[in-house]
Amino acid sequence: MRSNLTLVAGVLAALISGALLLLAAFLAMMGADARQPVLFAVISVFPLLIAIACLSAKHRTAALRIVGCITAVVMAGVLINSFVNPDVEIGRRGRGLYFAMCIGAAMLAFKGRWPSS
Repeated sequence: MRSNLTLVAGVLAALISGALLLLAAFLAMMGADARQPVLFAVISVFPLLIAIACLSAKHRTAALRIVGCITAVVMAGVLINSFVNPDVEIGRRGRGLYFAMCIGAAMLAFKGRWPSS
């Protein structure tokens, strides 16, 4: 059952990555702002790394560490931003959730494997 779920997750992540790359190419051909196609192309790397982690046992550890690093940096940035620009809707619960996600992502980057294994 677990191998079927990782296969499905890997294929879906690869499809999402491909769709983002197609969107970047479409925006580039339509003459959009120069930053938009580059932004979507860079964003497509994250689901591609998840697809690699799900589908390739050989490259799983490296891909998971990169995913953990990216997620930890983004969550740390969101957490710091929530203190610099306070929003009433976030509150302590939201900041606690950002902190927990940052710690979880840092552990994923440190260990290089899924938390369940």
